[in-house]
Amino acid sequence: MVALPALMEDLVRRACASDASVEVIEPSVATVDEFLRQPALCDVDVIITAGTRAAARRTPRALLLGRPTARVLLIEQDAGEGVLVELRPARTTLGLVSPPELLRAIAGDEAHRSAWRALDASQAAG
Repeated sequence: MVALPALMEDLVRRACASDASVEVIEPSVATVDEFLRQPALCDVDVIITAGTRAAARRTPRALLLGRPTARVLLIEQDAGEGVLVELRPARTTLGLVSPPELLRAIAGDEAHRSAWRALDASQAAG
């Protein structure tokens, strides 16, 4: 957990404690930078964080750059609404890479570019 207010952290801990398959890493940390500096937290599956709407828009990219295999659960402090952000590895078999196939692979990435543009736009708006 990163930068959760005390009451929200308590609620998250209680929710997680109700499921034996969920392990909460101790202790939580106050900032994204502090989280990223801790090697013991390299293998977490989910990073739970909170902030204002503007801060919540900037946080996922920093966390995902540092922990690309993790999912980031953002809880907006004011509204209590959440967003789950994750990178998903994808592998597409292309077969023989001919010049047309090469160009198709390069040009056919609009969904990927669009998702990153949307994330960047939400960060810029905040």
